Amino acid sequence: GAEMGGGGKILVARASPDGSRIATLSDTGMLALWDENGGPIGRYDVPIGTDQNRPIFLDFSRDARLLAVPGAVADAYKSASGFVRVWDLSKTGSAPREFAVPVPLVFAAFSPDAKWLLAFGTTDTAYVFAVDESGAGPSLLQHDATIGSAAFTVNGTSPAIVTASADQTAKIWKQPWRAWTPFVLKHNASVNATTFSPDDDRVITASTDGYARVWDAETAELLAKFRHPSSVAAARFSPDGDRVVTAAADGRARVWDLPAGARSDVKDLAALAEAVAGYRVVGNAQLVRIEDPVRELSAERQAVPRLQNSSTLAAQVVRWFLADRWERTTSPFSGTTIARFIQDRLATGMDDSRREALRLYPGHPALREK
Repeated sequence: GAEMGGGGKILVARASPDGSRIATLSDTGMLALWDENGGPIGRYDVPIGTDQNRPIFLDFSRDARLLAVPGAVADAYKSASGFVRVWDLSKTGSAPREFAVPVPLVFAAFSPDAKWLLAFGTTDTAYVFAVDESGAGPSLLQHDATIGSAAFTVNGTSPAIVTASADQTAKIWKQPWRAWTPFVLKHNASVNATTFSPDDDRVITASTDGYARVWDAETAELLAKFRHPSSVAAARFSPDGDRVVTAAADGRARVWDLPAGARSDVKDLAALAEAVAGYRVVGNAQLVRIEDPVRELSAERQAVPRLQNSSTLAAQVVRWFLADRWERTTSPFSGTTIARFIQDRLATGMDDSRREALRLYPGHPALREK
């Protein structure tokens, strides 16, 4: 591949969404633009902060026309203030617009429609600028402790923002009354990172208490949580939204299944649940014992071929649940068999991995063989 460098150590690099441009920012404040082949396009000087206030993120607009870069300047009294500079890359040689705030900034990102610009530094406040109104003051997104992460929604129809802070909260910010209004997601410890799902329906947060949590973006309801043995540094959704990847302080990354079903799945999943439980729900949520539960469960097994070629969530769950308990995969959505999982755990040679396999699958033939 092409080598892009010069001007000092690279602090941050980002490619435009269409892959046509790449921007790099060095610790000397040199902003360099490159084409998709690594050829130089242009260079600019950007004042940056001290070691505690170095930029961590810069951003292109979705059409690759605009580039936003955070920074900081110090006056004669060594009091630092911050800015985001926005270049219009369609206008060769044009000066950047500047959006200023009283503190150094380390992060800058566009909304999907490029109408808004989000920025924060190492304080308890994030800032939102209207891109077409460079003279207007920013809206303030306030926390009670340092903000460590922020993100816009993925789609541009109705932009929202999520922020994460050391004040043990994440906040979803919306504009129901033409002002950025927070909806609070309470945690038990500092929140390290947060972002929206690809469909903007959910939010994921990563916390120092060892949990990654998934929330409903509309109701702020907790939907799921995944436990780690140490602080979770980062968490993101897969492009289809059916999985979550997390990175923790124990040096491991983990992938978790998080499928989202459709209304059509309810009937098949309800039938399976009733057959297994031996009861049917009727009327006003009343439970009635099934007369012949063995026949009912047998009927569910006979229905498996009908679902064999289906990719619905219900089909995946039914096929997995009715499969041999030792030969099936670790979950309805995994490609790893239980036997392979056990072999991989034992191969690490670590006691905690062995204990994990014993705890999850006691009595499995693969464990007896060992």
